[in-house]
Amino acid sequence: MKNSSDKKIYRDMVARVREKLLCLPENGHIRRALPAGLIDEIAERIELSDIEDLKGARFPPLFLFLSLCSVSAIQEFEGDVCLVVEHSKRKPPAEITQFLKAGCQDDRDWVAGQFENFVKSRFLKEGLTVELDYLLPNGKDADIRLEMDQKVFSLECTVITDSDEDRNTWDRFIADKSALEKGILMRPGKYDSPGSRSPSDYYDCLRFYAKVYDKIAKQFDPEESQMNENAANVLLISFYSPRAPLSPTSPGVGWALDELLADQPMSGARFKDSPPGITDISLLAWLDFTTKDLHRKSRLDLNRYCKDFRKIVAAPKKIGGILLFEACSFRASRVNYNAYKKCRLSHHEIARLEKLFEILPDWCHR
Repeated sequence: MKNSSDKKIYRDMVARVREKLLCLPENGHIRRALPAGLIDEIAERIELSDIEDLKGARFPPLFLFLSLCSVSAIQEFEGDVCLVVEHSKRKPPAEITQFLKAGCQDDRDWVAGQFENFVKSRFLKEGLTVELDYLLPNGKDADIRLEMDQKVFSLECTVITDSDEDRNTWDRFIADKSALEKGILMRPGKYDSPGSRSPSDYYDCLRFYAKVYDKIAKQFDPEESQMNENAANVLLISFYSPRAPLSPTSPGVGWALDELLADQPMSGARFKDSPPGITDISLLAWLDFTTKDLHRKSRLDLNRYCKDFRKIVAAPKKIGGILLFEACSFRASRVNYNAYKKCRLSHHEIARLEKLFEILPDWCHR
């Protein structure tokens, strides 16, 4: 047993989780996702690990969540998960609750599932007319079909997290014992890989393009869209970035929104005479670069891309509005004035949606 006297904080964490689990239904979703055997494994790992290794150790997200939240907040969370499971007709409970079983390295799955559960439960608790996981004509599904004031809205949730570069940089920092003594990670710095693109407002912009197009024309296929062509489409995008300064208020996100929601995207010509170091972050430049990258990886047919180019560039017109969140806290929104007529959203309508998210359950950490 190593550094036994220094492990009290970790032992107390295990004890708190065990105690809180006893306050939940035995056959509930949380207790099934975090069985006693798994907690025993965590406790054993704590006892067998050196205290210095524990300082940088990772634990299952649900375990950490339970250790931080009050019993009442956890019970509310269980109730929200149950509510979403109860109203999900097209997905089995095991698929809906899979995010609860996210492993130590799977915090992306955890935050994505948590955000989607938060959004769906908010609409259900408001008593609105909704259908979850609504099937679209192309065989894809939208997270929520909402009827409000005799109008149909289609809502799709997604999450932007730390990039792989950010995670690798953080891991190198944690692995360096001397860095732990200083406790400060400087970016860019010695832990960044050569040619690192992050942190950068320009890189934030390009990542935002990729996230939006993943929903409106995946791999630049207009048919691979989760937008409803006969409804007001709303994208709800949550930012989760504990290892890098990415946020919904990043200048790069604003630049991307300006391009995506413009009637006519800017050409890269405005960057030709720019000083060295200024990146061409126009939508057309990103489309060109990503097309070449996908083709090189044999994931895109250039003939099909050329044939569908106009549809691909116009794909953002299916978006009526975008709501931006930091975790589950609403931060900003944009209306797309250039959306197709059937997909448009008014200021009054997006304001009503914003108001729904003014109320946060106790289990959501601001």
